[in-house]
Amino acid sequence: MRTKVHYKYHEPPRPCQIADGDILLKLDKNKLLGIVALNSADYISKVFQALESGQIVVPLRSENDSQRIKACGLERIVTPSHQTGWFKPSYHDKSSEDIGQISFTSGTEGSPKGVLLSHRALSDVVDRLQEISKLTSKVKEYIGVPVYHSFGYGRCRLIARVGGKAFIPKEGFNPSEIAKMLKDKEINALSAVPSLLKVLLAQTELFAECGGNLLWIEIGSQAMGKDDKIQLLNLFPNACIVQHYGLTEASRTTFLKFRADSLESLESVGEPVGNVQIQINNDGRICIKGPHLASGLLKDGHLQALLDDDGWFETSDLGEIKENSLYFLGRADNMINCGGQKISAELLEQRLFKQLSLTS
Repeated sequence: MRTKVHYKYHEPPRPCQIADGDILLKLDKNKLLGIVALNSADYISKVFQALESGQIVVPLRSENDSQRIKACGLERIVTPSHQTGWFKPSYHDKSSEDIGQISFTSGTEGSPKGVLLSHRALSDVVDRLQEISKLTSKVKEYIGVPVYHSFGYGRCRLIARVGGKAFIPKEGFNPSEIAKMLKDKEINALSAVPSLLKVLLAQTELFAECGGNLLWIEIGSQAMGKDDKIQLLNLFPNACIVQHYGLTEASRTTFLKFRADSLESLESVGEPVGNVQIQINNDGRICIKGPHLASGLLKDGHLQALLDDDGWFETSDLGEIKENSLYFLGRADNMINCGGQKISAELLEQRLFKQLSLTS
């Protein structure tokens, strides 16, 4: 029996799960295409072209990524060229249950685990992101994260949806470059993770005269302190600032929209949007339900079911729900056993930093 149930909107459609068994017998190997992951406009172009032609994309770490190649039985691999700077992504969303992508989690031990993502799951993420951010065709975004990761990839899909432009920095995230481009009105949107934004917040003087030109910010799911969030609100007063929480199996499950009139909510990771549901089970773990969930997991050539019989995905993340907002409390597999009392290492660290008025 689960506790602290939180339902959001009506009952969502459930992802179509493939039955347990040998996945390589269920996927057409002729449709599998390995694409070497590069932070490049050409990578996005090749992924979008493959998806539109009905192929199943498998991002690879290199041409010699033997683990992932073997896991999927890949026979075709392409390597994009390095293309940074401005580009205009183009893609027409599909909403079928067909598998569009197999993304591998970044675990370092044991055999790799592939996450099977349907076209509908990928499209639903963009639907909800657009619902919360209200991006328009006028967007000119500085993508400060790799476009081959779920975060940057989702930004490219959204920008393609609205018909905007994207910029990939040649030398990586650079606050001075961002400030100059904002001042010259070359960009009006930014995507970055909290660790990069801390570098930016250490140089606030760069944005004193141009911060008002930024209209949209999306922040990845790393932990970010409330004080840093307030500082962002003050530095970029005209921006719609959104932070997301999610996993490879459940991308962008919740969204936190920064609001100056609701500062207490900034401690949370937000609420579900659209047809997504969340709840906390008896073990304190975050459970997720919705059309954005993966169709299954691929490991050792076999498919493992992701959902329970009621359509819920039980994560390894701990959390609590207060006033409809989700609060992340650390990883269930990163616990300290102190005299039989289990304590979240992340939560302990956060509270120590707060008590000692330190910054991470």
